Amino acid sequence: MHRVYIPILVILGTTVAVAAGTTSLPAAQQASGGAAGAVTASDYQRAEKFLAYNTTSLLFHRVRPAWLPDDRFWYRHTGPEGIEFVLFDATRGTHQSAFDHAKVAAALSVAAGKTYEAAHLPFMTFAFSTDQQSIS
Repeated sequence: MHRVYIPILVILGTTVAVAAGTTSLPAAQQASGGAAGAVTASDYQRAEKFLAYNTTSLLFHRVRPAWLPDDRFWYRHTGPEGIEFVLFDATRGTHQSAFDHAKVAAALSVAAGKTYEAAHLPFMTFAFSTDQQSIS
């Protein structure tokens, strides 16, 4: 089962669905009864607290699934200890490491001639081989 997410933007108490050709900010202000230009510096400061660069450190479980053919997916988990690639089985509701991070770090360290740590691997994504016994 794949989910479709529709982004929602909340502008000063007015909820606006964000999609191609939808309501613009002035139209949203008119719909909410607000006057154009009524936004204050205080409003912007309050709204800034919810921008991604201020909230990312609060979120350790954001998931962007990379689906596999058999109802499993992997995702990149960023936590206080570092980064882990996790394999999740949607049918069983179980999860495990997508691969042995320490072995990959050791192999990359030998190949590159510099040290890599299991929780700080130098890539953001990977692909499983057809038999799912190796990654690239």
